[in-house]
Amino acid sequence: MNNKDKIIFIVGCGRSGTTLLKSLLGAHEDIHFVPETFFYTSVVKPGPARNRLEYVCSRWWIRSAGVRSSDVAAIIEKRGLDPDSWDDIFFSLLISQQSNHKSKFVGEKTPSHYSVIPHLLEAFPGALVIQMMRDPRAVLFSYRKASVGTKFISPIVQQWRESEHMSEKMKNNRKYMKLHYEDLVLNPRGSLVLVCEFLSIPFSEGMLSFYRRKSKGFAPEQAHHENTMRPIFSNSLESWKGGLGKLSVGVVEASLKVEMTRQGYLVQSQFSERSSNFYLAFSAAGEFFHMHFVRRISQRLKMLRANIRFLLNDNEA
Repeated sequence: MNNKDKIIFIVGCGRSGTTLLKSLLGAHEDIHFVPETFFYTSVVKPGPARNRLEYVCSRWWIRSAGVRSSDVAAIIEKRGLDPDSWDDIFFSLLISQQSNHKSKFVGEKTPSHYSVIPHLLEAFPGALVIQMMRDPRAVLFSYRKASVGTKFISPIVQQWRESEHMSEKMKNNRKYMKLHYEDLVLNPRGSLVLVCEFLSIPFSEGMLSFYRRKSKGFAPEQAHHENTMRPIFSNSLESWKGGLGKLSVGVVEASLKVEMTRQGYLVQSQFSERSSNFYLAFSAAGEFFHMHFVRRISQRLKMLRANIRFLLNDNEA
């Protein structure tokens, strides 16, 4: 791998607009985005280096992207890469999906990859990272409306804080850019001009018509991304004000007061930190049961539906 291999990574706390940015940039003729891989947070695992490529390509969301292990293996061999290296497998997986396109960049969007930004920039010299930032109160409200993910404050506060701290750590890196969701929604053209300048590519009007794309860019089991098939709407910016109770707003603001202020978000609540910590502990207990007895079952059902779909497609072929 070298700096001629241009990769764009979009990261950020969940529900921060990463999918919207991916859809906008994916409509640029110089960029081809692959489906979410969740590679470094849900695929990579410790253990012996045996059959890693087959393991990666057996994940249902990787299969849904049309990835074939033979294509990835061919790139590994052609490039002289290590078939037992997670980084080399990930790189080859991306390139295998770019090979049929004439794009200058291959893009990948996994929100939780904000936790490995330094590793991404070190492992892939030609990489650039764009991190989305959104008001944590709006993030919480968006999670609660969504059909997937947590509904509890504790993990959202922790995730947003970690994401914000990484943003501060990376802010002076020339290969890193932070973009606020609010700026993107209120001024999509101006925001995209800045992004294109960061990527050193010309602005394309086609990006603003992203919702007219032929391919959705996500699997049937990921229907929570359907909003990206619509034009940009701004009514979600402050909908949390009427959708969240005073308790939820107070806990978020008391927990993230320093970080929110640093990112330019106004904090008004006088909710005490002691009360906030008590509520977060209670919320963490609820999150434990929700994760193990609701979301884990939901994920397994998604996997089952995807496997049935693969089986039906194989039979038709």
